[in-house]
Amino acid sequence: MTDELPPELSGEWEDSSEGPSRMEKRARVLKIIGIIALVSMVLPGVLVTWSTSRATANAACAIAVAYYAPTAPRWQASFDLLPLQNIGWNCYAATDDGFVLRVAHLGIIPGVPPLQPATGV
Repeated sequence: MTDELPPELSGEWEDSSEGPSRMEKRARVLKIIGIIALVSMVLPGVLVTWSTSRATANAACAIAVAYYAPTAPRWQASFDLLPLQNIGWNCYAATDDGFVLRVAHLGIIPGVPPLQPATGV
């Protein structure tokens, strides 16, 4: 029996490939798998939250339009980032001639709009 080390352990064996080593490839694959796993866990929660917020904003907008602009033929709830004082869900009513009026600010988490009489009664 000889005490010779195999060439892989003695440093005599040289990797002839110019690309990344096997460990670097494995690390890259594991990083990609980790990112895919993280996205696949977070994305469904984000989608469910967004769709629930959109449905709640649409229902709240229907209530606000029925109260403030009952003759408006169309309405829409949309999430606006600007201007900063109105960030969140906003309710808009539109007329047939193209006039658009912001009816209510529903907030970042939409809920029942604060209905106050417009005449001051």
